[in-house]
Amino acid sequence: MFYIFYLVTNKINGMIYKGHHQVEDLDIDDGYRGSGRYLKKAIEKYGKENFSRETLSVHNTRKEALEKEKEIVNAEFVAREDTYNLRGGGYSYEFVSEETCQKMSEAHKGEKNPMYGKRGEKSHMWGIKRSEETIQKMRESALKIVHTMPKETQQKQSKSLRGKKLSEEHKRKIGKANKLDIKVIKQRREDVDKELKVRGWISNLSRKWGLTPSGARYFISKYASILNSKIKIAQCPLTISKKDI
Repeated sequence: MFYIFYLVTNKINGMIYKGHHQVEDLDIDDGYRGSGRYLKKAIEKYGKENFSRETLSVHNTRKEALEKEKEIVNAEFVAREDTYNLRGGGYSYEFVSEETCQKMSEAHKGEKNPMYGKRGEKSHMWGIKRSEETIQKMRESALKIVHTMPKETQQKQSKSLRGKKLSEEHKRKIGKANKLDIKVIKQRREDVDKELKVRGWISNLSRKWGLTPSGARYFISKYASILNSKIKIAQCPLTISKKDI
């Protein structure tokens, strides 16, 4: 049993992906190309035959491979425009073995899962209502995560989710979760009114609000259209720096 740190290359556009993988034989290509969401979407688009894998280093333990991955797949690497990696490398559940991971997975599948079938009134959260203060704190916490996430990573994740269809129930829940407090709406409208409408003004507001530029543009078009009736939002397109997959 060996653990390799590998490089996958898209033969068509040169995009790359680096990760670690467990193999039985170093001389045999088992066909594995990676599990990254962004990478998988690219493989669906271009075909698996257009992706090559090259072993960069071989390790005796998974921990060693993860440490190598963490060293190479860092924030700077993820931010590059030619990578499919969405996050830094080296993540693991206490370096447990593949066999243990499989056993843990099997032990919690279907009816073995303690939460199996516990929906609606059967859920332990049924009837529990969060206070407005708690809900607001959850919103603020979520915004901080988005604000601190590298722009390139946000764009990669956005692309990886394109084309994914949501059920009407899912859309309803998302809409309900995204409802803004009236105080937040009022403050943002004031920010829009005060902001000097020059190139990059939407990006300035998006940073202030902890949103992506597209999120800020959506807010302005929905809640601040009266204040900006003379501003053509469509003339301020979001610039995507990452290549299309």
